[in-house]
Formats: sequence, C-alpha cells, structure tokens
Amino acid sequence: MLDIYAASEPPIPGASGEQVADTIRRLGGRNAQYAASFDAVTRELAAVADSGDMILTLGAGNVSQLGAQILAALEGRERARPIPA
Repeated sequence: MLDIYAASEPPIPGASGEQVADTIRRLGGRNAQYAASFDAVTRELAAVADSGDMILTLGAGNVSQLGAQILAALEGRERARPIPA
C-alpha cells in the first residue's frame, strides 16, 4: 500500500496508506504492508516475489508507471542469479 492519491477530490483528513494497511492487517490481511515510495515497494516486491506470482497495481496518478519499474527490478534480479551447474 502506497500513500493515498487524491485524484480529483479533496483528501480525506486523517486517511493514509499506512492507516489502510494497518486496518487490513487488523482485519486479517496478514501480508498488507505500507511502502513510502515507488522505490521502496519495488525493492520489497523484488525481494519477495516468486516465479509465477502475479503483481497487480491499482491506483490513480502516476501509479501506471509502477508496473514497469517492478518488472525491471524483477528482470534485473533474474539476470543477477547464478546459472545452476
């Protein structure tokens, strides 16, 4: 979960991405996490994603750029892995 982006409406006072992730965890979503930036979420996903996982990005604003950033990090991770003997 990243910060909430107010598209064409005023921000909701007190609402934050961190608060939403905390609420999801409190209601049973064990893996809900907050990330403060695209770089942070990209690093975290590149560290935990397994082959065959699906990563879905949803949101407003420039979140459409996040998918390409995550894909590049995953591809870089694959190139850095040693080739099995």
